[in-house]
Amino acid sequence: MHAEVLPGEPVDVLVQAAQDAFALVVGHRGHGALARRLFTDSIGPGVAGRAPCPIVVVGDSVLERPSAGRQVVLGVGEGTGADAAPVTFALQEAQARGCDLVVVHARSRQETRQDRPGLGSSQAAEAFLGAAVPDRTALERGVVVYRRIVDGPTRDALLRAAAHADLLVLGVRHRHGMVHRELGPTHHAALRHSPCPVALVGGYWSSP
Repeated sequence: MHAEVLPGEPVDVLVQAAQDAFALVVGHRGHGALARRLFTDSIGPGVAGRAPCPIVVVGDSVLERPSAGRQVVLGVGEGTGADAAPVTFALQEAQARGCDLVVVHARSRQETRQDRPGLGSSQAAEAFLGAAVPDRTALERGVVVYRRIVDGPTRDALLRAAAHADLLVLGVRHRHGMVHRELGPTHHAALRHSPCPVALVGGYWSSP
């Protein structure tokens, strides 16, 4: 480990430093809601939108929370993505930490209204999660996978799951025609309120 002090705007400097990195970890030492909001609304999203590697954002609440439940949580679905890159990163982190992987998908009100025996969204959601994280892939890494389908807003489901997690992993997609990634409401909510570190993984990333 070595330290450097580099001139320039924080976001620009961090993005440049991350060009050949496996992951970029950013955090802050500020106390209180205002300091946390200033960080998660500016530097965190700014770096996440441009970094060429996964970014892990660690808030000050991590130091104050009790021991977590030895879980890596992966959010998949609308607004969070189910690309191969976030899944691979989550499995890799769970394997390295000796943790279980909990895959969470939140169903919208429209999905739950359409739920009918044999025809509803429950079966589709289960199939979606099974395809997103195949059992064979998890077994090859020696990771136990739990899949959870919950009803309600995605941000609420992920924050509840994060209360027992060591890491929350979310996918981030590029908008058509845009070079940078764009974070949605779910990403911003996770950065601002998650009690555990949040990893944002772009679909372009591949494991070294």
